[in-house]
Amino acid sequence: MPKTVKKFVVDFWATGLHGEELGIRQKEVYRSKSQQFTVDMDIVGAFEEDGEKKGILGIREKAWEEGEIKGNELSKRLILRMFTEGGSWLGSIEELIVKETTRSFSVNQELPVFGTIIPKYKYIIDIEKARKPATGTDSYFFEFMTDDKKKTMEIFEIKEKRASLGADFNVINKAKNKKVADIDGKVVDIGGKFEIKLFDKELAKDTAFNNTLILFASTLKYQGEITDRIKKIMSLVKDGKMVLKPAKPELDLMRNPRRRGRS
Repeated sequence: MPKTVKKFVVDFWATGLHGEELGIRQKEVYRSKSQQFTVDMDIVGAFEEDGEKKGILGIREKAWEEGEIKGNELSKRLILRMFTEGGSWLGSIEELIVKETTRSFSVNQELPVFGTIIPKYKYIIDIEKARKPATGTDSYFFEFMTDDKKKTMEIFEIKEKRASLGADFNVINKAKNKKVADIDGKVVDIGGKFEIKLFDKELAKDTAFNNTLILFASTLKYQGEITDRIKKIMSLVKDGKMVLKPAKPELDLMRNPRRRGRS
């Protein structure tokens, strides 16, 4: 077992902290700190680094429970955000419905796709589930800029551990065939906890990489519901009963950055 350089713990509470519990004043403080702390933000957990509490996790409750397009139940999508305890935004992970539906059709298997946005990191990090192999284990892949000066990116696989009772994964640098981190968790209906251990000294110093793993681990609690919804969308599209209509926030992530003029 490699030596642990840094450890994070993501702890989901049994219930979210709604406005009444958190206090209107405190929510206003968070909203004044960051526009990312939206009106429908519900705090669902916290995370710590090496035993020290570092921040909170929130879900855009309206997007998850009602959907982003009025009257369209299938516009529901997962949007999780992490903040410091003072309310400063540290990153977001968003389910990408159009991308995941397209990829799921390509292999006839439900494959969630997430876009990760980290402040000061120049690129959107797409984390995509791969087709499940004969072994029955899940894998997710993403690319990450490990050297911004040289503009070199490396591919990482988040690979489910075999014979695991919980949501447990190894994080592997594919070019180096090296295990750089692992995620060990227990997913339950009420609450849940995930432990992230980093073994690579350089990556452990990279806040964007660390926050990407924290945000990914946070999605694991919701992925059963996401898979069920993808299956339903695929069925409706296949039967000609639905066309994909992404909400504006998702469209914004899809826009051509080189296009000139206004839309």
